[in-house]
Amino acid sequence: VEFKAYAPPDARCLNDQSVPVANSTTENRRGLDPESRHRVSDGAVSDGGASSVGLPGGLPHARVIAIESDREFGVSVLQRLDAVLQQRGDLFRQHNVQDIASYRDKVEGQMSKVEGERRRNDTQESPNARNLQPSTLNPQPSLPRILLVIDEFQEFFVEDDRYSQQAALLLDRLVRQGRAFGVHVILGSQTLGGAYSLARSTLGQVAVRVALQCSEADAHLILSEENTAARLLTRPGEALYNDANGMIEGNHPFQIAWLPDGERAGYLSVMQHFVVERGITVPPPVVFEGNIPSDPARNDELMSLIAAPSNEALSTEYGVPSTEYPVPSTQYPVRS
Repeated sequence: VEFKAYAPPDARCLNDQSVPVANSTTENRRGLDPESRHRVSDGAVSDGGASSVGLPGGLPHARVIAIESDREFGVSVLQRLDAVLQQRGDLFRQHNVQDIASYRDKVEGQMSKVEGERRRNDTQESPNARNLQPSTLNPQPSLPRILLVIDEFQEFFVEDDRYSQQAALLLDRLVRQGRAFGVHVILGSQTLGGAYSLARSTLGQVAVRVALQCSEADAHLILSEENTAARLLTRPGEALYNDANGMIEGNHPFQIAWLPDGERAGYLSVMQHFVVERGITVPPPVVFEGNIPSDPARNDELMSLIAAPSNEALSTEYGVPSTEYPVPSTQYPVRS
């Protein structure tokens, strides 16, 4: 989710402790082994604009992409992820596990056992092989990890209203509980100062912080009261990686990598090739571009109806959604 505030290349970053550091979504994907890449799903993506993300197909693993977003859409994304936490919690209780790692070990162990039995039966040409149905071979789906990236997250709190209150509550829950359920958060901001911001108790749960050159006041907020090392950074792209809740002993200076446009496009092509090669079927992402007007041509259902008229009832939507949920629509019944 990228909010409308301008974000220069040196925007400050915070991220939750399960995702050590991410300079870009491309870098995140490069670091995964081939067996794990298809199990990571970006719940929301932040980037410089539609062209840089390559919308809508440049990120096949993305589920929601918001550019120049409104707070209402951002809150709806948080609500959807909160529902995911509850669903996964119910699933974990059914399997008597505590976190996503334990769930994967248990479920994939079952899948490996059944697959091994199937292969043995195939080798022995046993009639039992015919009894192994597809549902048995895949008793439970493998849960992907979800990465939520919010650029200019402080825009949630520019006003003290119900949206800021909901965002504060939902972000706190995601940061505190999300890791165990495979939901991870990266928050990016130019500053953490201002009248309204994320609660300090929530920021205290963010063990990993990445700070670029900033003022002493921002260094206190991003790192800790005793740690102002970020104000001493001078070079473009020079940053501090801190995995100790901002304490001085956790400071690790590093230089941010820069991917030229051509190289980044190459890695995006590799992602798309990976999906085709593995035969992975992914639904198209929900794309919200708050800086463009509604276009009826982007309504697939309407275009299908125009291309192939039907005698069935007609449903008309009111524009495009400003949240992740469907927009209201009107049903027009068939009349003789």
